[in-house]
Amino acid sequence: MGRLRQLVVVLLATGAFALPGSVPTRRAEAEGAKVIRFASLAPPGSAFMKVMKAWNRSLKKATQNRVELRFYSGGSQGDERDFVRKVRAGQVDACGVTTTGLGMVVRPVLVLTTPGLITEYDQLERARSELGPRFNEMFRNAGFVNMAWGEAGKNRIFSVEKFERPEDLKALRPWAWKDDPIFAELVRIVGANPVRMGVPEVYGGLQTRMIDVVPTSSIAAVAMQWYTRLNYVAKDNFAIIVGGSLIKRETFNELSEAQRPYIRAF
Repeated sequence: MGRLRQLVVVLLATGAFALPGSVPTRRAEAEGAKVIRFASLAPPGSAFMKVMKAWNRSLKKATQNRVELRFYSGGSQGDERDFVRKVRAGQVDACGVTTTGLGMVVRPVLVLTTPGLITEYDQLERARSELGPRFNEMFRNAGFVNMAWGEAGKNRIFSVEKFERPEDLKALRPWAWKDDPIFAELVRIVGANPVRMGVPEVYGGLQTRMIDVVPTSSIAAVAMQWYTRLNYVAKDNFAIIVGGSLIKRETFNELSEAQRPYIRAF
């Protein structure tokens, strides 16, 4: 373990975090432009959103401003379960999610973040190269198209208090994403009691000490400002935070054959 220092945010291609309850409506699409409403947990101004905005600029240029992304960031559309529900209902068109959200659509995707199974990027690349086409077909069958895979860094245990062994978590209050079945089970195995809450609630939980242990990556900890409340981090990671950008299949099919390649990374 070591005391957590402020880390430099690096770029990644999946977004995920904006004012609960607000539902975006389509604005008039000037000159026939196709506006794709994209929900994300990534905070405005974060490195995550800078990447997403760069993607949008490239998309608009490639399609001569006929297709563009309109972002609803910072968790304004709720948590990942809300994103998936709203895409299905047509309230938004697309979303950036981690395997938590991906797993709500295609359950087998959760295997990519099984603790201790895939801890290095070359392992993840091999697994996705092999399983990716199968997963993408499952997404299509479920009414979605996976536009791009992404990563949000290596998943480690961060804590307010010093800890050295798994059993030390028994005396702490580890956060478990209420929709993530994997980490909550890992915590139970070591004998600790997970505190279930959504991502938008984590910062407040750290402020009030409702939670004092968080599984996350250095990138996400900085982007979400959680690092300001955390003091220690495990040396080794137990997984890689995997994500993807999903769009409703019907919305994707509305794009022309010439436009579709510019909104997909593969």
